[in-house]
Amino acid sequence: MKSKLFALLAMLAIIHAGYSDDPVKNGTGPLTQQYQNLLATAEVIEGYRMVKVYEVDRVWKAVTDSLKEIKAAVSDVKSSNTSLQVTIKALEDKLAKSETAHTDLIFAGSHIRVFGRDFKKSSFITLVLISITALIACIASLLIMGKVNYKACRDARKLYEDLYAEFDQYRHSAVERQIKLSRELQDYRNRQMDLRSA
Repeated sequence: MKSKLFALLAMLAIIHAGYSDDPVKNGTGPLTQQYQNLLATAEVIEGYRMVKVYEVDRVWKAVTDSLKEIKAAVSDVKSSNTSLQVTIKALEDKLAKSETAHTDLIFAGSHIRVFGRDFKKSSFITLVLISITALIACIASLLIMGKVNYKACRDARKLYEDLYAEFDQYRHSAVERQIKLSRELQDYRNRQMDLRSA
């Protein structure tokens, strides 16, 4: 019974040694180390290396798993790149809109819109000051002309009143003269009538 137990323990030790925790021998290490291990465990028969099929299968499985991981990583990177490109495009659009808004804000700060046309504020202020100065000059000249015309009108009215008073006086004296001449004429007629009748 002890010999059977000893044989069983020996088999377990051999199996355990075959499935060691060394990742290179287990087929879980880097591919180059697994390839080097494959070459190291190969038997040389008449100048040719003989590789065990299960070891080649293990390396092949590691290669295909690595390729799948690489393809998955590349796919993840591509999708991440696509999402980053979309984010970059959105940020560029946002930046362009921000720059446009900034430019419009600067333009609006230095320009003013009057009657549908944009003017620089300094030019507009100069134009308004010139216009106001011209209007003040026109108003002043109109006031001066109004005073001159008022004085001329007052003088003309005074002259008219003087002429009217003189004319009224002349008419009054003419009427008096006419009445006086009429009386004299009537007196003359009356004398002639008296002379004829006498």
